[in-house]
Amino acid sequence: MKKKLLTINPYELEILIAKLIEHTGFNNVEVTKKSGDDGIDINALLQHRFSFDLNYQFQVKRWKHSVGRKEVANLRGSLGFNNFGVIISTSHFTSSAINEARGIGKSPINLIGVNNLYEIIKETKFTL
Repeated sequence: MKKKLLTINPYELEILIAKLIEHTGFNNVEVTKKSGDDGIDINALLQHRFSFDLNYQFQVKRWKHSVGRKEVANLRGSLGFNNFGVIISTSHFTSSAINEARGIGKSPINLIGVNNLYEIIKETKFTL
């Protein structure tokens, strides 16, 4: 599956991931324009009867090498007020990226690497 994801051009991967996000229950899923998006690739809304609507902003990385701390910090800096951040990657994350994502006193960033991505696709029976 990783090889297949790496053959898709980056913008088409963003569209595919947006469909997956919608498939998992998010609403108002929107892929941003190709450039000038301040690092945000997808905006989505998660609604639940017993909670506030939650705004999520996603960054999709079609990379062969690991995603580092800088990319996590950059996403955090691009997040809108009270928005949650997620980086979805076709690779893995460095330990410094994981530490940055979990930083105490900072907006949390969820990291979904290739293995977690594969599990989500499998569990939700999403077709690539």
